Amino acid sequence: MNFNTSYTLPLFLLSQAALADNTALDAQNLVTVTATKLTKSITQMTQSVTIIDESDIEEQAFNDFTEVLRQVPGIEFKQAGAPGQFSYIKLRGFSAGNILFVLDGVIMNQGSTGDARHFMGQIDPNSIERVEVLRGPQAALYGANSTAGVIAITTKSGKQRNISMAVETGSLDWNKARVSIRYNHQLPGGELQYALNWSKTDSGGVHKHEFFKDHTIQGKLDYLTADIDIGINYFRSDNKFSYAELDEPYAALNSKSEYWSFQTPDPHQDLRSVNDVVSAYLTQRINDQWQHKLRLSKTDTLYHSVDLADGFLGNQLAPFNNFSFEGTTYNAGDVIAINDRSSSRNTMSTGESLQANYELIYAMAELQLLVGAEYFDASAKTDRVKQGDAKHHSLYSSAEYTVGDSGLVLAMGLRADEHEAWGSQLSGSIGASYTVGKQSVFGNISSSFRAPTLSHLHNSKYGNEGVTPEEGETIELGFRQTLLQGDANWELTLWKSELDDVIFFDSSIVNPLSYNGFGKYNNGEKQRTQGVELSGVVFVNDRLSLSANYTYTDSWIKKNGEWARTVQIAHNKANLGLRYDLEGLVLNANLYYVGPRLRWKGDVEMDAYTRADISARYPISDNLHAYGRIENLFDEEIEEGLGYEQPGRYGVLGLEYSLN
Repeated sequence: MNFNTSYTLPLFLLSQAALADNTALDAQNLVTVTATKLTKSITQMTQSVTIIDESDIEEQAFNDFTEVLRQVPGIEFKQAGAPGQFSYIKLRGFSAGNILFVLDGVIMNQGSTGDARHFMGQIDPNSIERVEVLRGPQAALYGANSTAGVIAITTKSGKQRNISMAVETGSLDWNKARVSIRYNHQLPGGELQYALNWSKTDSGGVHKHEFFKDHTIQGKLDYLTADIDIGINYFRSDNKFSYAELDEPYAALNSKSEYWSFQTPDPHQDLRSVNDVVSAYLTQRINDQWQHKLRLSKTDTLYHSVDLADGFLGNQLAPFNNFSFEGTTYNAGDVIAINDRSSSRNTMSTGESLQANYELIYAMAELQLLVGAEYFDASAKTDRVKQGDAKHHSLYSSAEYTVGDSGLVLAMGLRADEHEAWGSQLSGSIGASYTVGKQSVFGNISSSFRAPTLSHLHNSKYGNEGVTPEEGETIELGFRQTLLQGDANWELTLWKSELDDVIFFDSSIVNPLSYNGFGKYNNGEKQRTQGVELSGVVFVNDRLSLSANYTYTDSWIKKNGEWARTVQIAHNKANLGLRYDLEGLVLNANLYYVGPRLRWKGDVEMDAYTRADISARYPISDNLHAYGRIENLFDEEIEEGLGYEQPGRYGVLGLEYSLN
């Protein structure tokens, strides 16, 4: 089952009652987008957006958040190995450093790396209440690192009453237990909502010694009154995975026939990551038109990488004649002894951020206006040695104006950031949507930037304090239409983005600290992406619905004066989904296609693949549900991270007991 862009929102957001009453379009108009900071109707958006509800995740029995996002237009992954291991997200041809990750209003991108590392592949999907994917720059609202878009995650709250317990088992020795308590009480002065969600996962991997372990705790406490809302959120994920040793050619190859790789089990090679997020907010409604909100947040992260020198790991066979490996030449079939690194590696990096955000909002029937101020302070350490600070303060504004009954909506945003390390940055956006009957046209022009990371600026060997932000501009144009009295709709979006002053490793700069005397981070490269996103959904009847999306992405980077295709980005990606509800038994099937992509070196191309997934959820009784999911049903051979063996056909079964 697919999730769809703004006009073709996820069909699970539309209740079966709405579908039965043939009011799908009306339901769409009620759905709002909150990651824009101004609450907007999904049909009035001047950009493309996808909303994913917790019921979507529940019905498809997702055990990996990357699989949730994989069905979204524009998003693709390089996933290396089994669930919970290395995961690299791409959006509209850009890497994770140009995607902003927000959890309960808190920015998760790390000051040291500029991205959220492997967080998207390790967050427990059962802790999530809602996901909003805003495609295209959001710098006017969020500042740096949103050239490709924003992925905003809202964790579970006590809005609904539910107590549940579930256990799962599956392929690769997958075992998971989770408990959720979500409740609310009416008090004399208002409503008290609280939620506590706990899960623990223990799984193996594709190779011997590989494993994935995760422990997640998530909680919320909210007190809501007529005039004031106050609350505190807490999220902690502690996960660890072990992975096999990978050997592959580093030098550029002329063809894929020359490519080879060995994955050899390693008993002591693992990575632990811990994410702690705590935030508190206060919202006051001054009157019917005015309200303001203050949010204070803190994040703490830990990444601990260990690779002991285990000596001999195992044997591999030479793939062809005259095969050279570590200075020795072999013929096809010769036994090669694979040894671990000559010395142990034990690296610990930590980071923290302090965030404060204030917003004043004015809302009338035709006009919404927001003015905000933000303070952000991030720091990082490697092996307890401080790598520097990234501090900035910002002022921003956003406005949306509906021009009477004309069908025209105008939107704009403006933001000024002042960074202590490298100076100021001004970002802006302007957009419009025009609706006539059941079709509308929308478009926008937005600027964006990616800030230098602490590593770019302060790395002990390769840092360059003269590095400045990457600057981008995006143009987006789209068309939406509803057909068949609201039982079908589709959307087409075209975009073009250009990014200047891209930060890269400049090997021409003299550097006495480098092993060869050259090389530092510098500005100077360019990147451009353009493409098409097409999506649609058809409600065949009360029980059956079909959806589909297709993304064409053309992404290039200019290096050394020449343009080259961006690595690990497919030109073509598509999803075809089906959902069938038979008296409570909900069946989903999804066909996922991704075209050829260049490996990280940019020389050889990985093969295209098509993957079929199915899932089911069945109510055994009012309180007991059985559910299951099978990924890669036909056991297709998949090249996603070239050299890394994929799990193949993969399945999970679960039982959930709940009290509502």
